[in-house]
Amino acid sequence: MFIWASTYDTGIEELDSVHKNILEIASGLFDGGMLVKDLVVIEKIIDKLLFYGKKHEELEQKLLLYYKYPNNCEAEFIRFHNSLKSFKQDLADKITDSISIQLLLFLKNWIICHLTIHTQNFKTYKSSSEKANSGVIAIEDTNLKKSIGSITNQYSS
Repeated sequence: MFIWASTYDTGIEELDSVHKNILEIASGLFDGGMLVKDLVVIEKIIDKLLFYGKKHEELEQKLLLYYKYPNNCEAEFIRFHNSLKSFKQDLADKITDSISIQLLLFLKNWIICHLTIHTQNFKTYKSSSEKANSGVIAIEDTNLKKSIGSITNQYSS
């Protein structure tokens, strides 16, 4: 089971909400502490992760651009989507031996890499950027919130 830890917190409510949602979807791989093996359930989890992963990418890319973060993480997002598409193709091709454990390991590695390394590096950069540019960021903050709001509203659709 994937559980949110305070160390994953970015200080950006919308982004933290998206990360929590992805963890909740990934937790669907477990039923009563046991790994799910039902291929229909696994396919639904993959579909949700593809959908929310794309929304996550849109939101995070806007934030990275806004804060002028030097690493746009495009390669990470491409790997995430391609890996999920590969799992989906394996299901379609009936290559299902141990797919739930493979998906679990992939998600565990992504969570470790993304939430504990990438996101925390961004958080540190964001914090130092805000201190250096406090006036500029405060002026532009309203436009960023509007932009983020348009993306996060799509989650409920």
